[in-house]
Amino acid sequence: MNLVQQLICCGKEMVRYSLVAGASGNISAHRDQKIIITRKGAFLGSLSPEDFVKVDFHGSDPRASRDLVIHRTIYETIDTKFILHSHGIKTIVVSFLVDTFEPIDLEGRYVLGAVPVVEGEYDVERLSKNIAEKISESEVVVVKGHGAYACGDDPLEALARLVTLDQSCKIFYDYMILTK
Repeated sequence: MNLVQQLICCGKEMVRYSLVAGASGNISAHRDQKIIITRKGAFLGSLSPEDFVKVDFHGSDPRASRDLVIHRTIYETIDTKFILHSHGIKTIVVSFLVDTFEPIDLEGRYVLGAVPVVEGEYDVERLSKNIAEKISESEVVVVKGHGAYACGDDPLEALARLVTLDQSCKIFYDYMILTK
């Protein structure tokens, strides 16, 4: 399976796990001083090769996802090959409750550890620096009220982090409701 096919499969899995809806979220890969990223408005559940834009590492393309700056800043900060950005509902809900998400379930603690939550900002340069700084500590970070970014050496590694995060947030949220 080639790189773009791997990313297409990841997009479908992100939809299957309810981590994105419609044109929310994005996916990228970093290879040979290029970033391959989903285009603006791409529906991750029905991606095709035409939904990806290849950009020189320090370049831009008006078709590329608005999150290109964030992905580039992460790639500049840490050595990773793939970044996935999700909008899992439970992750977003829990982001309003904590500054650092500490899973209460064993799987979440094992896979994720403590997950930093950064303030959502409209200043994309500042937001990208905050995300990159925190993702270097845990390979996954949550943006308050917005969603999560995860990285990995293969796309399934990043996907596993996002799936585990949203599941752990659901467990945390349900536990809070049931013990209130």
